Amino acid sequence: MKAYITSKENLGKVKLIEKSITYPQKRQVLIKILAVSLNRRDVRMIDGTYSFKFEWGQVLGADCCGQVISCGGSVKKFKDGDFVVVNPNVNWGNTSEIPSSEYSILGSPKDGVFQEYIAVDESRVFYKPNHLSIEQASCIPLTGLTAYRALFVKAKSVQNDALFIPGISGNVSQMLLKFAKAIDMSIYVSSSKEESINRSISNGAILGFNYKTDSLKKFCKRNNLRFDIVIDSIGGTNINDYIDEMKQGGRIIVYGAMKGKAPNFDLFSLYYNQISILGTLMGNDSEFESMLNFVSNYTIIPTIDKVFAFNDIDIAFSRLRNNENYGKIVLKF
Repeated sequence: MKAYITSKENLGKVKLIEKSITYPQKRQVLIKILAVSLNRRDVRMIDGTYSFKFEWGQVLGADCCGQVISCGGSVKKFKDGDFVVVNPNVNWGNTSEIPSSEYSILGSPKDGVFQEYIAVDESRVFYKPNHLSIEQASCIPLTGLTAYRALFVKAKSVQNDALFIPGISGNVSQMLLKFAKAIDMSIYVSSSKEESINRSISNGAILGFNYKTDSLKKFCKRNNLRFDIVIDSIGGTNINDYIDEMKQGGRIIVYGAMKGKAPNFDLFSLYYNQISILGTLMGNDSEFESMLNFVSNYTIIPTIDKVFAFNDIDIAFSRLRNNENYGKIVLKF
């Protein structure tokens, strides 16, 4: 079978290889991968800049939808022909709050889903939400889990909370928008692209601003805004900007730090206004199942930017790398 792996000898590109199919053991199912979606972590792996338990030469990818074609003898839940998604968590462990020291995510150091077939334990496999196409379902696992934990477990969001999502073009950001809209939160966004702001407003945001020509402070002042929640992957000096525009008792949830550390951190405003800053990464296995139930109950449909053929992976990654997408980029087998 064909598979795409990282290659230290060819930075910035994936390598296509032929790989033997691993047939299912007694508690495993063999899945024919039908569609996968790209994530930023895949780009960092290809470039050699991904630091979380990364090993060269592994099959890329964490997000997929496929069809069961064979089951091990002890598998009871699934049968041949079922359409499924795969939980990308590996060894979260028994503590719900934090992952174990053995935790990783599909794609490294364990082979990921950018391959024609994958054999996985049945505990990692879940039925595709009925309302989603194969392509749409491939967009859910990693981004959906990250957004769900950040919004509901960490931020404890409820109806009418004022939520600010910086950088709305990001895949997790757009999933946050979908989830928050489903429970009628008041959503505000930022982007460097006017088109992304306008599309987000069409999809449920109230207002947004272009951070290249405007500032959060000015935006909040002219709209008389304060936020209950900010969910951020940017970091850097932005953290102090968020603190300045929070309501008392507000929650800032951080799931990334693209701009690095926060210099001159405003501790005074943090404690004086009872603001919480919480870190989050992915989510536990129970939360993955809860996320899928939420997606089904609220008929959440992820935004797809473009669907490419499996062989056009380099073109697909170029689009993601150049920030040309609004929504998930999908490869279809």
